[in-house]
Amino acid sequence: MSVPPVSLVFLVFIYSFIIATMGESIKDQWAEMRATLGRSGLTQPAIAQAAGVSQPAVSRLMAKCPKRQGSAFKKLCIYADSQHAYAQATLPLPVENAALVSAIREVWNGTPEHAQALAAMIRAAGVAARIAMV
Repeated sequence: MSVPPVSLVFLVFIYSFIIATMGESIKDQWAEMRATLGRSGLTQPAIAQAAGVSQPAVSRLMAKCPKRQGSAFKKLCIYADSQHAYAQATLPLPVENAALVSAIREVWNGTPEHAQALAAMIRAAGVAARIAMV
Protein backbone atom coordinates (compact mmCIF):
# COMPACT_ATOMS: atom_id res chain seq x y z
CA MET A 1 0.00 0.00 0.00
CA SER A 2 1.46 3.36 -0.98
CA VAL A 3 1.43 6.44 1.21
CA PRO A 4 -0.52 9.38 -0.22
CA PRO A 5 1.81 12.29 -1.14
CA VAL A 6 0.25 14.68 1.39
CA SER A 7 0.88 12.22 4.22
CA LEU A 8 4.45 11.69 3.05
CA VAL A 9 5.11 15.44 2.98
CA PHE A 10 3.67 15.76 6.49
CA LEU A 11 5.85 12.91 7.75
CA VAL A 12 8.96 14.48 6.23
CA PHE A 13 8.05 17.81 7.86
CA ILE A 14 7.54 16.17 11.27
CA TYR A 15 10.79 14.21 10.90
CA SER A 16 12.63 17.44 10.03
CA PHE A 17 11.12 19.14 13.07
CA ILE A 18 12.17 16.29 15.35
CA ILE A 19 15.71 16.29 13.99
CA ALA A 20 15.91 20.08 14.28
CA THR A 21 14.81 20.06 17.90
CA MET A 22 16.89 17.08 19.05
CA GLY A 23 19.29 18.18 21.74
CA GLU A 24 17.26 21.27 22.56
CA SER A 25 15.65 21.32 25.96
CA ILE A 26 11.94 21.97 26.30
CA LYS A 27 12.83 25.33 27.84
CA ASP A 28 14.91 26.27 24.76
CA GLN A 29 12.14 25.17 22.40
CA TRP A 30 9.57 27.08 24.46
CA ALA A 31 11.66 30.26 24.49
CA GLU A 32 12.18 30.12 20.73
CA MET A 33 8.51 29.31 20.04
CA ARG A 34 7.37 32.10 22.36
CA ALA A 35 9.73 34.67 20.83
CA THR A 36 8.77 33.77 17.25
CA LEU A 37 5.04 33.88 17.92
CA GLY A 38 5.42 37.09 19.91
CA ARG A 39 7.19 38.76 16.98
CA SER A 40 4.54 37.57 14.53
CA GLY A 41 2.07 40.19 15.74
CA LEU A 42 -0.77 37.68 15.52
CA THR A 43 -3.44 37.42 18.21
CA GLN A 44 -3.72 34.29 20.30
CA PRO A 45 -7.01 33.28 18.63
CA ALA A 46 -5.37 33.65 15.20
CA ILE A 47 -2.36 31.58 16.31
CA ALA A 48 -4.67 28.94 17.80
CA GLN A 49 -6.70 28.63 14.62
CA ALA A 50 -3.63 28.49 12.36
CA ALA A 51 -1.80 25.96 14.56
CA GLY A 52 -4.87 23.79 15.19
CA VAL A 53 -4.98 24.19 18.98
CA SER A 54 -7.32 25.95 21.38
CA GLN A 55 -6.86 29.58 22.37
CA PRO A 56 -6.56 28.64 26.07
CA ALA A 57 -3.73 26.26 25.12
CA VAL A 58 -1.93 29.09 23.31
CA SER A 59 -2.42 31.37 26.32
CA ARG A 60 -1.16 28.73 28.75
CA LEU A 61 1.87 27.85 26.62
CA MET A 62 2.81 31.48 25.97
CA ALA A 63 2.68 32.20 29.71
CA LYS A 64 4.51 29.21 31.15
CA CYS A 65 7.03 26.65 29.93
CA PRO A 66 5.45 23.17 29.85
CA LYS A 67 6.98 20.26 31.72
CA ARG A 68 6.51 17.89 28.76
CA GLN A 69 6.05 18.05 25.02
CA GLY A 70 2.29 17.65 24.70
CA SER A 71 0.51 17.75 21.37
CA ALA A 72 -0.46 21.44 21.67
CA PHE A 73 3.15 22.37 22.44
CA LYS A 74 4.42 20.37 19.46
CA LYS A 75 1.84 21.95 17.14
CA LEU A 76 2.75 25.44 18.32
CA CYS A 77 6.46 24.72 17.83
CA ILE A 78 5.82 23.48 14.29
CA TYR A 79 3.68 26.53 13.54
CA ALA A 80 6.30 28.88 15.04
CA ASP A 81 9.00 27.18 12.97
CA SER A 82 6.98 27.76 9.80
CA GLN A 83 6.44 31.42 10.79
CA HIS A 84 10.17 31.84 11.38
CA ALA A 85 10.98 30.29 8.01
CA TYR A 86 8.45 32.57 6.28
CA ALA A 87 9.88 35.64 8.04
CA GLN A 88 13.40 34.66 6.97
CA ALA A 89 12.28 34.13 3.38
CA THR A 90 10.68 37.59 3.21
CA LEU A 91 13.69 39.47 4.59
CA PRO A 92 15.63 41.60 2.11
CA LEU A 93 18.84 40.05 0.83
CA PRO A 94 21.94 41.07 2.82
CA VAL A 95 23.44 42.60 -0.35
CA GLU A 96 20.54 45.09 -0.29
CA ASN A 97 21.70 46.38 3.11
CA ALA A 98 24.50 48.88 2.54
CA ALA A 99 25.55 48.96 6.22
CA LEU A 100 25.94 45.18 6.35
CA VAL A 101 27.84 45.00 3.06
CA SER A 102 30.10 47.86 4.15
CA ALA A 103 30.87 46.19 7.50
CA ILE A 104 31.75 42.90 5.80
CA ARG A 105 33.99 44.66 3.29
CA GLU A 106 35.79 46.45 6.13
CA VAL A 107 36.64 43.30 8.10
CA TRP A 108 36.76 40.35 5.67
CA ASN A 109 40.25 39.41 4.46
CA GLY A 110 38.87 37.53 1.44
CA THR A 111 39.65 33.97 2.51
CA PRO A 112 37.06 31.19 2.80
CA GLU A 113 38.21 30.49 6.37
CA HIS A 114 37.63 34.08 7.40
CA ALA A 115 34.22 34.03 5.68
CA GLN A 116 33.28 30.98 7.77
CA ALA A 117 34.46 32.72 10.94
CA LEU A 118 32.47 35.87 10.15
CA ALA A 119 29.38 33.80 9.36
CA ALA A 120 29.71 32.00 12.71
CA MET A 121 29.98 35.34 14.50
CA ILE A 122 26.88 36.70 12.74
CA ARG A 123 24.91 33.57 13.65
CA ALA A 124 26.07 33.82 17.28
CA ALA A 125 24.98 37.47 17.37
CA GLY A 126 21.57 36.40 16.04
CA VAL A 127 21.21 33.79 18.79
CA ALA A 128 22.20 36.36 21.42
CA ALA A 129 19.66 38.83 20.03
CA ARG A 130 16.87 36.23 20.12
CA ILE A 131 17.73 35.33 23.72
CA ALA A 132 17.73 39.00 24.69
CA MET A 133 14.18 39.38 23.24
CA VAL A 134 12.76 36.63 25.45
